[in-house]
Amino acid sequence: MDDATVEEAIKQIMAQGEADKVAGRITVMTPEFQCEIVRCAAELAKFSVWDLFAYIKECVTIGTNRHEVGVCPNCGSRTLEYVGGGVTETSYIHKWTCGDCGANGRECYNLTFSEHIIDWRDE
Repeated sequence: MDDATVEEAIKQIMAQGEADKVAGRITVMTPEFQCEIVRCAAELAKFSVWDLFAYIKECVTIGTNRHEVGVCPNCGSRTLEYVGGGVTETSYIHKWTCGDCGANGRECYNLTFSEHIIDWRDE
């Protein structure tokens, strides 16, 4: 996408925005926002897809990517509502729903052997 193409698209977007305004139509995205999308797309088009994937993998966090007890990994809220759980051979799992963003999932705890405790002894 060259500069002339970008500028032509921006002119068309702004003209349509004016026509919508005159006609009293309300649009979901403002013409200015649409122009920013076109500019962003033109900048991204300069990169290879693989470079973009590598950048996203390395630098872009989806959600908050937090692994902290009682914290929603999607939004960072501390309003998890626990709705049951269970034990597997090696872990304990709490099911939860976030009270803020509505995400749901499981909070996992690894079980490891630590010691024996003798409650009675045969003499």
